[in-house]
Amino acid sequence: MAKSESAISLPVELERVIFELAAQIDPATVPSLALVSSYVSPWVLPIIYETLIVCLSSDENGPPIPSLERYGKYVRHLLVGHHGSTVAGVTSIFALCPNITHLALWAVLILDGTALEGLKRLPLIRLSIHMESLFDLSQSMIPQAERIFPSFPQLTHLDVANHVPEQLSDCLEYLPRLIYLSLPDDSKNSGLESPEEILDALPNLKFILFLTQDVDDSIKLGNPPNGIKLEELGSKWPELIVTACAPVWKRRSRKTPRQTYPKMVTWKNSSLRLSSTDILRRVSFHHMAKSESAISLPVELERVIFELAAQIDPATVPSLALVSSYVSPWVLPIIYETLIVCLSSDENGPPIPSLERYGKYVRHLLVGHHGSTVAGVTSIFALCPNITHLALWAVLILDGTALEGLKRLPLIRLSIHMESLFDLSQSMIPQAERIFPSFPQLTHLDVANHVPEQLSDCLEYLPRLIYLSLPDDSKNSGLESPEEILDALPNLKVI
Repeated sequence: MAKSESAISLPVELERVIFELAAQIDPATVPSLALVSSYVSPWVLPIIYETLIVCLSSDENGPPIPSLERYGKYVRHLLVGHHGSTVAGVTSIFALCPNITHLALWAVLILDGTALEGLKRLPLIRLSIHMESLFDLSQSMIPQAERIFPSFPQLTHLDVANHVPEQLSDCLEYLPRLIYLSLPDDSKNSGLESPEEILDALPNLKFILFLTQDVDDSIKLGNPPNGIKLEELGSKWPELIVTACAPVWKRRSRKTPRQTYPKMVTWKNSSLRLSSTDILRRVSFHHMAKSESAISLPVELERVIFELAAQIDPATVPSLALVSSYVSPWVLPIIYETLIVCLSSDENGPPIPSLERYGKYVRHLLVGHHGSTVAGVTSIFALCPNITHLALWAVLILDGTALEGLKRLPLIRLSIHMESLFDLSQSMIPQAERIFPSFPQLTHLDVANHVPEQLSDCLEYLPRLIYLSLPDDSKNSGLESPEEILDALPNLKVI
């Protein structure tokens, strides 16, 4: 019943994870990977569209990018630049890409009602936008925020582009899940006269970033003459990471400029100090796409690889379990997938103590003759509720409790003596009518030892049976007319 050790081909799910990971690490290889086969192509092509950076044309007819009609559902990260962008184009993008979670709308566009409705339907987690794209700043922002912000219940990161308008602190209370806020630092920031108001409105905020032109130990805002000390904000909100950064440009050559990590000043009221590299890689909104240098395997893929190794060679499981504390619970259950047991006659407690922890992983069970008892088998059935393949070769007369435990198992294959299921001194048909319908998924039946009379009349209660194994000996009175058995099983494929 166990898997063949010679079958070492990869499962389709693992193949897919491998190809998707390769495409994510190096998107330039996607066109080549798509040519591997017809079933690999739909796995990797969507990776191209996971992150889009677009400058839309002014043509309002048709979708800005024709392939989005097919692949727009795969777009998760979208950056819309300034050049040529229009409200109509952005509206079309929102309609074609309904699953965007990270949006940077850096074009200064006054979104109309249709565009706003399309934006509000997106499952946004991170948003970088000009406030004038969302609000009519000539009107009070609060009633507008009350209508717009609740449409983004999952929003955790907000980057306010260009400048901070007045009343922003009063509006942010409608974004209760916000943990990251990025604010510009320039002379227009009248809304930053009292940043404490913003912080008070966001009790879950973990990180606040001020984009500034000069960085020392303070944030030089438009109105306060002396700036706001980073340490003052940090001491009032001890769990908050307060950071300011300014872009720094260096030249790689005379012709090619290269942007490095910004110079940063960070204050945190604990022994934890985050470097500028840590912060920008881990938190900064502007690095929405995955880092191409991150080549560590996803946890899901690691698990599939370890489980596959354990299944191919179960003898390696004890060694694999020592790799790490999180690998151990992946591979240890493989030991218990197939159990061959001869139970003791002790009826107290479970026959195998570890089944209390790992019994749920048992799929294949063979119970031998030596020392097996009804009480022991009953305990096994209770501790291993997911058995699909059962060979009960011990000749046991199962009592009511044991039968009920057996009937609760999701059996697909069963090898058993008929006297373990039936009282052969009575008519089998009413007993079969009570027992066999409890196994609606049973496809394989092996009748051990001998075939009793009336078996052919009972098998009609196992309509999905495709495999039947019968012994051939002098006791098989039930085999006097095997045609009756075959007539009772129209789906039978192998006997």
